[in-house]
Amino acid sequence: MVSQGYAIVEELAEFGATVHTCSRNQTELNDRIKEWENKGFKVSGSVCDLQVRADREKLMETVSLMFDGKLNVLVNNVGTAIIKESTEFTAEDFSALTITNLESAYHLSQLAYPLLKASGNGSIVFISSAAGVIALPLCSVYAATKGAINQVTKNLACEWAKDDIRVNAVAPGITRTPLKRAITEDFKNNEIMNHLISRIPIPRAGQPNEISSVVAFLCLPTASYITGQVYCVDGGFTVNGFLFGLPIRDLHSPVQSSSSIRDLGSPSSFSFSLQVFTLQVFNLFNHRDLLLFNQPLQALVQSSSIRDLLQFSASAFKSSTSSIIARLLLCFFLAVAGLLHYSRDITL
Repeated sequence: MVSQGYAIVEELAEFGATVHTCSRNQTELNDRIKEWENKGFKVSGSVCDLQVRADREKLMETVSLMFDGKLNVLVNNVGTAIIKESTEFTAEDFSALTITNLESAYHLSQLAYPLLKASGNGSIVFISSAAGVIALPLCSVYAATKGAINQVTKNLACEWAKDDIRVNAVAPGITRTPLKRAITEDFKNNEIMNHLISRIPIPRAGQPNEISSVVAFLCLPTASYITGQVYCVDGGFTVNGFLFGLPIRDLHSPVQSSSSIRDLGSPSSFSFSLQVFTLQVFNLFNHRDLLLFNQPLQALVQSSSIRDLLQFSASAFKSSTSSIIARLLLCFFLAVAGLLHYSRDITL
């Protein structure tokens, strides 16, 4: 399993770029550079802790000397995550995540600015996250730093366009990296991760090379008219509503544009309308409640008996933590929808 940084270095080097990278671990850095040299890549590196301001300044001084005061591409890939409930984050956690994920990338961009401007064709790519686009569990501070990166991307793109510097961000979804493996060593976190993966339209974790290829594209001349954009590379995760994850086989039934109002009473059309309408109803509920109510909705769409539907609904009602009004509203919706759905053939 390779890191995201490793994949990005290798992707750019394969395009013929001369790359300078950094790592906190001298031994690991030397091993990687030797490996890349054996492949014929032009890669060098510095030992640097990007959490330390002085190290960042020293790194960019080295880069300036190596590339004669000009730089075409800066990829801000550094990042870490701490997984906790929001009430459990400490001041130290907040500071560590902010410095690593936000301050370091912002400062490096400032330091690189004169070098990028001098090149006459500069490009910055921030590595953000899907967590900076949608809400995900147990990562509120991490998400805040990545959301900030997305906004910095837009601001710098507008400010520095006059200097021929493009600024974009790539926001990976769940990706098979050492960071993901470290997070999922905890059983609870692994369970959450598996659930999140099940919600991805392309239901798997991404690979580092699937992220690095987009990074490389944004660095190439072919992307010369692209700036200020945040590209989510996540298998469709960030565009998925509550519709995905419910049984959707009925959605593949053709619905003709010439259908009459009477046609909407057919089972396949009803299933489609039911699932689309749930998108609006579900806005009233929190994440855990959606999981609870998923079972009665599946019973409804799969044409289970009314008894099963009512049993599942009662169970979800008791376990729900949403307001009493929201719970009653959904149970009413299920009851009415169920009666309509089973009106032709009621089975007890």
